Amino acid sequence: MKTKTETPQSNKYQWLYISGALLTILGALPIWVIWEELKYVFAIGVAAYTLYYLICESGLKLSLLEKRMIRLNRLASVLLIVSAVARFGLLDKYGQNLWIFFLGLALIFILYANALLLFKK
Repeated sequence: MKTKTETPQSNKYQWLYISGALLTILGALPIWVIWEELKYVFAIGVAAYTLYYLICESGLKLSLLEKRMIRLNRLASVLLIVSAVARFGLLDKYGQNLWIFFLGLALIFILYANALLLFKK
């Protein structure tokens, strides 16, 4: 008899993923809208997103593909943390809008990881 394996998206911390993703997207809006307080929203969203991928696989039996997706999203979380640090101006000596570069790199890894899940066999 086969046991049902849970996916990371079906666990009890899904609200952390959703709120983190939404706050990160909302905090990235200053590309078009200048509002200085959104950098705090961005940092909180990045922290929630990172926390989700640090605790999401506890107690779950996951396939190799799902473990790979989690590792890619953890790498994206590191890039998002660097982006949040740069958003506060701590990396301005390397470039004024460096946070957008790291945000773009993180988005590439996030989209690739989600495409792996979408097209899995």
